[in-house]
Amino acid sequence: MKQVILITLSILTAISVFAGNDLDEFLKSVEANNLKLKSFREWSNAKKIGAQTGLTPDNPEVEFGYLPGNADEMGNMTTFKISQKIEFPTVYSQKNKLSKLQQEQSDFEFQSQRLAVLNDASRFYIQRIYLLKANKLFADRKSNAEQLLHSFEQKQQAGETNILEVNKLKLEFAQARKLLAMIETQQNTVDKQLSLANAGKAFAFNSLDYPLFPYTDTEELVRLYREKDPELRIVSGNVNIASQEIKLEQNKNLPEIALNYGYEKTPEVKYAGPGAAMTIPLWQNKNRVKQARSGWEFAQAKLTEETLSRENSIREKSAQLAILKASLDEMQSTLSSVNSVELLGKALSAGEISLINYLTEVQYFYLMQEELLNLEHDYYLLLVDLNLIRLAF
Repeated sequence: MKQVILITLSILTAISVFAGNDLDEFLKSVEANNLKLKSFREWSNAKKIGAQTGLTPDNPEVEFGYLPGNADEMGNMTTFKISQKIEFPTVYSQKNKLSKLQQEQSDFEFQSQRLAVLNDASRFYIQRIYLLKANKLFADRKSNAEQLLHSFEQKQQAGETNILEVNKLKLEFAQARKLLAMIETQQNTVDKQLSLANAGKAFAFNSLDYPLFPYTDTEELVRLYREKDPELRIVSGNVNIASQEIKLEQNKNLPEIALNYGYEKTPEVKYAGPGAAMTIPLWQNKNRVKQARSGWEFAQAKLTEETLSRENSIREKSAQLAILKASLDEMQSTLSSVNSVELLGKALSAGEISLINYLTEVQYFYLMQEELLNLEHDYYLLLVDLNLIRLAF
């Protein structure tokens, strides 16, 4: 019971790394409700139970015989025998140690699947924020184009403009409406994915902004991945299991013991007493230890490879994150000095720019705003990937 409570507290603490945003609350809900995670838990429990089998001696054997004689004066013979085979006692202690390692491995495998589910949910959450921002941007563009089109249609009726300019605005309005419809379609898809992650249960999202992430220091992340990455812990667990298998195979080269008790009875005599036998381990387990050592060497090499690969991946992603952050800051600074749609509209109304110049500038403005949203989206997706390890326990 105490272990369950500690694991639960660890989960809640691990998920609460995105404070100040409803992502952490959503991930807690996913943790509790996700159907894939529930099936993974059952799968992990089944593997743990499987690891606890075969740890005891074989079942005892009982023999009984009734042998009628071929002559009346001989009488009949009754036999009874019970026997139990036992491996060398140290074999059972080594099996139990191996079982514990295999059960730990099941925990690591579940943790890996858990982080994969939470990562998918986090990425859909980031996608949701991006689409909300994109929806607002394209809705503003559609509204602006619609208002301007209405104004120019009135001017056309008054003879103050011509059909060519009205048609240009119709095209702009149609483009803005199409882009908004595409965003709304993507929103529906992402909402379904978020609902699926939470097993179809409703979750009230309140935030319209990206989550707040802890400071991301490269070396700190490398250290966290070394300590907590379930994939690395699985590979490291394979090394420990392979090492324990060597010890188990070495102990299996010790003699097996068979104990028995026999009983025979005829009308004249009765025999009863214990017996014992011992196997001589000559060739049955030949090369088993060598095989186990080869497995350990492979697991050790795999651990070194995976550790270096993961560390290189983290450093590469950290470098990409720095580049994205610099580009994001530069884009935000640039757009702060670019003419807004409102200023361009005033210039158009005052006759300071032509309609074609206005549309060119507006389309460029929205293009840059869209590029900014894309940069933000990529930046926060990468932050999710790098900070995923903080959700491990």
